[in-house]
Amino acid sequence: MTELTGENFDQLLHTIYRAALGPGLWSDFVNQLSGLMAGTMIVMHGHDVVTNASLGALSSPVDPDLLVSYDNYYAARNVWVPGIAGMQVGKAGHPEHDLSQDQLLKSEFYNDWLKPLGGYSTARAESDHSGSYPVAAK
Repeated sequence: MTELTGENFDQLLHTIYRAALGPGLWSDFVNQLSGLMAGTMIVMHGHDVVTNASLGALSSPVDPDLLVSYDNYYAARNVWVPGIAGMQVGKAGHPEHDLSQDQLLKSEFYNDWLKPLGGYSTARAESDHSGSYPVAAK
């Protein structure tokens, strides 16, 4: 893993600020973060908690079929999603606060989609809660 120095942290932060002004640049952030983490797969996705549907994802280089399988099937089975709806806009957290490890490990989402990836670490943030369509990025 690359050491997170002040310089590369500043570069990452600069990329985040650029992406906030130009949403098409979020893929730069995802790829830069992956590079800082020795090529770890990074996926940043949106989820509509009202319809329980994926709104799409940005990822570091990954098998496209993996993301298609999430969008087409596993998004509706993501056991972390119910905890997103009650989050405060702008607040970050961990899905593990809303779901026990035991519940996760018993889920179809974990056993058939997440576990085969070989490991995971998650964080989430509520980015929009306008109207009746709360959206979260994980």
